[in-house]
Amino acid sequence: MQNMSDQQLLEIVEGRRKEYPPLALLAAEEELKRRHSEPVLIQQVQEDFPEKRRQPFVWYHKVGMLLLPFFIGAMFYWLTSFAGSGTKLQFLGFPFLFLCYYLLHQQLKKNGYDQMATDFKHWTSYTLYIYIGLLILAGLALLVVMMFAPQR
Repeated sequence: MQNMSDQQLLEIVEGRRKEYPPLALLAAEEELKRRHSEPVLIQQVQEDFPEKRRQPFVWYHKVGMLLLPFFIGAMFYWLTSFAGSGTKLQFLGFPFLFLCYYLLHQQLKKNGYDQMATDFKHWTSYTLYIYIGLLILAGLALLVVMMFAPQR
């Protein structure tokens, strides 16, 4: 325990308690107490650390994930209306959407929201599947309408 960093010891004590035997937990707590004479600092870090890591994705995060493509699409449609080149620039919205998803995921990981970052990654794939499914359904609907439309 003496060779471990403070962050590693805090992960043992607060982050992954179930993975270690009680003697290892006690040794890690004692090592933290020995290193730091200020128990208030240790208590503050211990209180903040586990809650942040295990915070789940709640319903309004999920709704935001599903609506984000609409907002980015509307933004690119509005921006390309000024450029005047139509759909050529609108297709840049797709890479920008994935860039936004990537940057949001990295920001969650960087700030220590591990569970939320994992849920974010899952909901990104769900959103992608939903929109691909909607595109396929729209294409099939258009095909059916074209097949059964009266010919002139």
